[in-house]
Amino acid sequence: MLLVFVFFFHSPGVMAQQVEEEQKVFQPMIQSDSSVEVGKNIIFRSNVTSLPAGSSVRGYLWEFGNGQFSSQEEVAHIFQQPGSYNVKLKVTWLPEQGRAPEVAELTKEIFVYERALFLITDLALSNERVHSLRQRAEDQGVYLHLIQAETNFRLNANLVKILEQSLQEIQASPTLIVWSDSTELLSLLNTFSGRINLSGKEIVLLSEGNIGLLRNILLGTYQILQPERIIITRREALDEFFTTKDGDVLEVIRNRGYDFDVIDASIAGEFNLFSLPSYGMSYLQEKGMEDSVILLVLFLPVVVTVVTFLRLVIGLSTVGARLPIVFTYTFLVLGWWWGAFVVVVLAFISSFFRFFLFRSHLLYTAKVGILTSFLGLVLLLLLGGMLYFNGAHFDFSSVLIMVILAAMIDRVGGVEGERGWWSLIRIFIESLFISSLAFLLISWEWLQVLLLAHPEVIILFILANVFMGRFTGLRLIEYFRFREVLKYTEEE
Repeated sequence: MLLVFVFFFHSPGVMAQQVEEEQKVFQPMIQSDSSVEVGKNIIFRSNVTSLPAGSSVRGYLWEFGNGQFSSQEEVAHIFQQPGSYNVKLKVTWLPEQGRAPEVAELTKEIFVYERALFLITDLALSNERVHSLRQRAEDQGVYLHLIQAETNFRLNANLVKILEQSLQEIQASPTLIVWSDSTELLSLLNTFSGRINLSGKEIVLLSEGNIGLLRNILLGTYQILQPERIIITRREALDEFFTTKDGDVLEVIRNRGYDFDVIDASIAGEFNLFSLPSYGMSYLQEKGMEDSVILLVLFLPVVVTVVTFLRLVIGLSTVGARLPIVFTYTFLVLGWWWGAFVVVVLAFISSFFRFFLFRSHLLYTAKVGILTSFLGLVLLLLLGGMLYFNGAHFDFSSVLIMVILAAMIDRVGGVEGERGWWSLIRIFIESLFISSLAFLLISWEWLQVLLLAHPEVIILFILANVFMGRFTGLRLIEYFRFREVLKYTEEE
């Protein structure tokens, strides 16, 4: 009885499995590119790896959507007209001997284009916006290869990897469009100057920035990549590159009234004394130095000027004159939230251990060495935490800045020894405030473009420091602090 019960208990599952095996359907796959240029070969293959055991294929029938057919398992086809084609594949297969043949059908859409455009943008485009761009391009017979990637001082290495995987598409496109308000994307392309040939092609920068400033910066990009020309214009002109098939797109842009400028062989050959700094930037870019690295150096007099102004004119206090600069650069490479977190954690741990360590009977140099080494270990833990929680990327420059921070942060604890804990907290908060203001200033894209286009501007910041260095009056905060005294003096 037990055996009978077990048989009936399990028999529904066994029967269902047998039915499932009998109803198993063979579903082949079409292996091919999803797009192809008019007049070029595209290879279609039938993938029959999912063929059930004991089955066999009897025949293939390809229908390409343009009135042409093929019975080959693998076939090369050429589309002579642009548009979208539904390629159909019918595979006749025999499930097993003694049964009637069956037909498996599937369809794949192939887009046949006349022109290809490569578009890179660091803007946060919505899915609807991306779909609209692709659809407008396809309506004009244009294949749009679109890459969205964020650019900043932390993610450039990831973007280089993405571009490296797309070098073939960039090479195949007659027009490379960069949609950005900065020049960082084009600067990253300079690293591929020996691996892609852009001669006879055009580069387009769509930007809302100052076209004159951008033109000075892109003179270096033109010298490095050597395209036929570089066009700088507004975002509204993007559609013109989709719709203009015959004739010069510049004429269309000019007739539409868009702002634009062009860099070509005639303009790139111009030289005067005022363009010498820009050519110096071009030389650094040509040698492979990224704009982000150049900006790290150019930012230094800007940050120093902000710190000097807020200390000497406003009257705020800082932990030394140089540590706020390191704070600012930490915010720059990590972002404000993570940068502030790292600064606060390192400062707290440094002050806490300094309180106990500097009361031990060790020489001063040994104490500093022990504290700095321990802060290095803490920094490694913080880097690991950032990698785990937000997948951050760290290049050499960003890690180097944080190492300098760990080496100098012990000066925060020195304030406690001189003035006490409450003074330390106040001065530390004011230092963070000053660094945050400096960070906001150097994050301003217009200032970044200005520094890259006219690096000689840093002379103005140096002169500003000379002027503030001669300032001997009361700070603004002192006017507020001593307002009663000043009021009494005026009455006398």
